[in-house]
Amino acid sequence: EAEFLHQFTGPQPGKLFINRGDEGCYAFALHVDFFNPEGMHQHGVTISSGIISMACLNLPLDICYKPENLYLAAGIIPGPKQPSLEKLNHYI
Repeated sequence: EAEFLHQFTGPQPGKLFINRGDEGCYAFALHVDFFNPEGMHQHGVTISSGIISMACLNLPLDICYKPENLYLAAGIIPGPKQPSLEKLNHYI
């Protein structure tokens, strides 16, 4: 699993990211997701809120995406519309 992490080089040339010895080195997945807090409607999305979260990829796959192990990186992005990509960068 996660073959790219086993081949990913760290900040020191010739050393892999996962081969850090006693030093803690953590990998995170960043998720950005927008949703309609009022639920789905036939006429489409009217309000959109978002969330930015991170999952620690060092944890076993069966627990790394459980809610208690996720980190809310920027909290909830308020609506009523999704921000542009440029504005979203300020949250990240």
